[in-house]
Amino acid sequence: MQVINHGVPLNVLEEIKDGVRRFHEEDPEVKKSYFSRDSAKKKFDYNSNFDLYSSSPSVNWRDSITCYMTPDPPTQRLAGLRYDILESMDCLKTLLMICHYYPPCPQPDLTLGITKHSDNSFLTLLLQDNIGGLQILHQDSWVDVAPLPGALVINIGDF
Repeated sequence: MQVINHGVPLNVLEEIKDGVRRFHEEDPEVKKSYFSRDSAKKKFDYNSNFDLYSSSPSVNWRDSITCYMTPDPPTQRLAGLRYDILESMDCLKTLLMICHYYPPCPQPDLTLGITKHSDNSFLTLLLQDNIGGLQILHQDSWVDVAPLPGALVINIGDF
């Protein structure tokens, strides 16, 4: 579902998208210091086209940054949810933010932004940019999810 009027100010959502874009458009040497294929060892890491060498005929063409907020999650409200409520529901054992960036690709016909998947989480809050591209599988058909300014896409995961 997409939600609007959720209480997160539009300027905060725009600042998140701008910050992600700024990081990914940094000089490669800056990003290199954050690069890791073993994200469990860092609170913040950068990954670039992680499945580039897979056996699949097409690959996910995206760069990602991941920010782990556990075992020390923030104690302030997160998207309007009180910390103590999330903790009582056992939802803070793993709390992370993943920000994907889809750079220009020299062979777009051989790439995907991300392959078909389901989120193995309790809850996913997704913030789209204005480019779009998100699709959901609904009644055996892929349906585009058009981005709405200020909307968050909420997905109940496969927890």
